[in-house]
Amino acid sequence: MAVPDRSDSHAMMEYQGYIGKVEFDEEAGIIHGEVIKTREVITFQGDSVAEVKPAFHESVDDYLEFCKTRGEPRKSRFPGSSLLEFRQTCTGR
Repeated sequence: MAVPDRSDSHAMMEYQGYIGKVEFDEEAGIIHGEVIKTREVITFQGDSVAEVKPAFHESVDDYLEFCKTRGEPRKSRFPGSSLLEFRQTCTGR
């Protein structure tokens, strides 16, 4: 029985207006993610589902604290961003 390809499957989370895209890396045995729709690179990871959500929250909190200590305004989402996500699929045409 063939296993379906789920290489582009992912989950989304939201915290304080930031969106985290979460993926499972089977080879590394970890769950990792990145905060999307920002100008900065903000990542997080965990060994289990129970670890990923707090890791995401901690990464966002650390980023906000970093901005605060540098006296920079919160660099939040891109202007006009929303939770809509479009996927391009290959149809073979």
